[in-house]
Amino acid sequence: MTERIPQTGQRTSTPPLRLGQLVLDTETEQVGTLEAIIDQHELCLPRTEPAARWPRVAFLRPQGGGYEWYARPENIALPLDVP
Repeated sequence: MTERIPQTGQRTSTPPLRLGQLVLDTETEQVGTLEAIIDQHELCLPRTEPAARWPRVAFLRPQGGGYEWYARPENIALPLDVP
């Protein structure tokens, strides 16, 4: 079970995201550490990279190591079983 992170400007009692927090990418169902959320104009990604077309990009690092991945910020949720 997950708790959705709201879009900016929506009222909610959900706490804001913090860098270093464990989050769930609901698109891939992977849990990782939130490293950054960056506006698209700050990125230097090749145009062939799908994330280059997103307005904002979240960078996630898997627990225990592995390859970092990009996620859409609207697809990030708090896993209820992770502190």
